[in-house]
Amino acid sequence: PKFIETFTDIHSKTSQNAQFNCKILGFPDPQVLWFFNCKKISPSSKYKIENKDNFFSLFIYDIEPFDEGEYICKASNEMGE
Repeated sequence: PKFIETFTDIHSKTSQNAQFNCKILGFPDPQVLWFFNCKKISPSSKYKIENKDNFFSLFIYDIEPFDEGEYICKASNEMGE
């Protein structure tokens, strides 16, 4: 898989929402996982993960101080990571 567009650092205020976006191409289609401080993120009331036409997004709702950290998007398929 190849990252065509990557996301940059964002700054949000408490109680706001945040969004990370990237575009990833690969064949076969890649599996995309999101991580926060090395821990896998799963969809929940806090996080929403979307994939539309090779655009992958992570939405973070109701930002709190403990949401500050490193967010990573990883893509992999049979051809590699």
